[in-house]
Amino acid sequence: MLRTIRRHRDLAWSYLRYRRNIGTRGGHKPPSPIDIPKAQVVHLTERLDRAKHFREEFSRIGLDHVIFEATKRSDGVLGCALSHRRLVESTHPNEVTWVCEDDITFDASGTTLTETLRSFIAHPGLDVLVLSHKTPGPTLPISTDFALTTSSQTTASYLFKPSARKALIGSFDQSALMLGLGTPPEVAAIDIHWKQLQVSQLVFCVPRKALAHQVASYSDVQRREVDYYDNSRNLKKSHVDLGFRAGPHEGG
Repeated sequence: MLRTIRRHRDLAWSYLRYRRNIGTRGGHKPPSPIDIPKAQVVHLTERLDRAKHFREEFSRIGLDHVIFEATKRSDGVLGCALSHRRLVESTHPNEVTWVCEDDITFDASGTTLTETLRSFIAHPGLDVLVLSHKTPGPTLPISTDFALTTSSQTTASYLFKPSARKALIGSFDQSALMLGLGTPPEVAAIDIHWKQLQVSQLVFCVPRKALAHQVASYSDVQRREVDYYDNSRNLKKSHVDLGFRAGPHEGG
């Protein structure tokens, strides 16, 4: 009961940050003319199976990508944190960035993905879009496309705006430091640690319809075969109503 109350409270604060962003950044802009950034795919060169997979995926949806060489460590969770930290730091501070891991699989057409990404980029209230996610807590719908979240996991595919860059670098830095000091991944992994940003600093959102997931395969991070989605790719979490109704700025 207390956890549920806390999560709903966190969502309410996220919604207030979302409204503040709209007020300070201006209204919703038309999404159609916006260019989609090339996806930066975090990839270990030796994983030829993964290379074949993501190349086929991006070819299938007709969107561009570039490869970002992952940092390899004996501790795969630490290597993941260092990889994402390096990638985010390498990006242009004034541009939107799209990050994917090499096991990404898309559940929507290229057209649908493009429209969703443009809608996110044009929306002044949002900082981070987690395309491929597992969200154990409730979410708050704010448009036909998106729902706010304060408990989203997995960094398999996410977009972030310049407003989020510095905070993400700091979060991934701290995650890597904690992991290096022996903090368990259940606390310090980047997709767990970044929940602090979701609760207190940035506005994270997820698609209201599943657009991507991680393919079942051998994970260098977990060192075993994994199926993170267990054949369940849609949002099953409860949507909560905090009295919000989509207005002129939230029609994406």
